[in-house]
Amino acid sequence: MLSRFYSYVRDWAQVPTRIRNMEETVATAAEQIDALSTKVDGVTTVTADILSDFRAFRDAVQADREQLTEAGQAALDRANAKLDDATTRLGELDVEVGDADGSDNPPVEPTEPGTDTFR
Repeated sequence: MLSRFYSYVRDWAQVPTRIRNMEETVATAAEQIDALSTKVDGVTTVTADILSDFRAFRDAVQADREQLTEAGQAALDRANAKLDDATTRLGELDVEVGDADGSDNPPVEPTEPGTDTFR
C-alpha cells in the first residue's frame, strides 16, 4: 500500500515539470506561428507593391498600344498572362489561408450603443 502511495507522489512531483514543458512547447509554437505570420505580411506587402507597379506599367504600355510592334504586343500579352496567373494564384492562396486574422469580415457595430440592432 505504501509503495502505491509513493508512486502517486512521484507522479505528482513530475506534474510541474510536465506543465512547464507543455508551456514551453506552446510558447515555441506560438513564436513560430507569429514568425510565419510576419513573413506572410511581408509577402503580402511586396506582392501588393509589385502588382501596383505592374499595373501602372501595363496601363502606360496600353496607352501607347497603337505604336507597339508585333514583338511589343506579344511581350504585353505575355506580361498580362503572367499578371493574370499571379492574381489567380494569390486568390487561391487567400482562399486556402482563409480569414485567419478576421480582416475579410470586420465586426459589425450596433447602430445605437446599448442595443442589439445592427446596421
